Amino acid sequence: MERTTIAAELAAELELGLKDSARRAAERLLNLNDIVSQLREIGFSRKVTDRDTVTAPQKIVAVSTASSTMPALGGVLYGVSALAQGMEIVGADILDSWHATRVTTGDIDLLNQDERIYWHTLRLAYELLEQVMTEKQVALILLDFPLFISRREQTTVFDSELAEDEWQLLEQTINQFWKKYLPKLFPFDPFGPMIVSIRSHSATSIFAALRENPATSSDAEGQIVGKFIQQNWDDIRKLGQSRILERVIRHSSRTLAYSFEDLDADPRWHPAQLHQVGIIGLFMRAHKNTAIWHLQIPGHRTQWQSEQLDQLVGQLIAATLYDQARALPLPLWFAKQYVHFPPEILIAYSQAIQEELKKHD
Repeated sequence: MERTTIAAELAAELELGLKDSARRAAERLLNLNDIVSQLREIGFSRKVTDRDTVTAPQKIVAVSTASSTMPALGGVLYGVSALAQGMEIVGADILDSWHATRVTTGDIDLLNQDERIYWHTLRLAYELLEQVMTEKQVALILLDFPLFISRREQTTVFDSELAEDEWQLLEQTINQFWKKYLPKLFPFDPFGPMIVSIRSHSATSIFAALRENPATSSDAEGQIVGKFIQQNWDDIRKLGQSRILERVIRHSSRTLAYSFEDLDADPRWHPAQLHQVGIIGLFMRAHKNTAIWHLQIPGHRTQWQSEQLDQLVGQLIAATLYDQARALPLPLWFAKQYVHFPPEILIAYSQAIQEELKKHD
């Protein structure tokens, strides 16, 4: 009886398995290409204005946040900062630039520390937004955090009386801002600035909304695309929605818009004003090598027209001066690059606390 090594047996099994795996992979790719081609054909994505055709000056401000922590005194010392970076851009030229900052420090226990520190950063960000709306004339406000806070985050308050106080302060801050300024923002004021959240996000949201309600979109193609997604849901789910989105959306283009009200989410999110008027979402890609961004915009689908969404995406493309994977609209890129809270300040803060404690020994 001829002996065979384990390695040889494994190699033979792998060779047979690879052929079968390659066949299945090829079938998936063919199916994926077919779904992508059909989605493009029926209007799931649409081309928008190239940046070279946007020649008017753009006054844009971007708000970003950062935080640092250090274990101390049986809990955590934290520092949070928020930065607003404003620019006036014409083509590739920056005509004006300014920035404003907010910084705060504090101590916190270990219970749900990440969520609670995030609340503090949001409060600072909204303080800056208040300043921008009061003092600056801008056409576009970009945020690197979501427009809403989910109900899941609020459950933290049930664990701690102190956390409940912190949550109520955040809730009051954001609701006061939106109550005061929502009527002054586009589309509620046709001459007001647009406010947009730009972040990475799972593609499942747009497919879920269109599947749930083909009338979810401000774009006329939504009905056709929604019905296609319903009919081909099993294939779309198996192929991967993010993989499909990555192939469908090309440079200088966006997806259909969709309404957050058609997502299967707990309806008790904040701010209350946006919960009443709604939020629109869509995905876009500025250039060939840039990442896909997810946009959140205040308003109901009946308050936005396709041409207005195209114009907004065109402005973002025009403000994205570089074709790189990590590129962003320039004000937002600067804000994210330069906002930080130096850990050295927390060390000095800890030493100051220790000195105060010594005075009471």
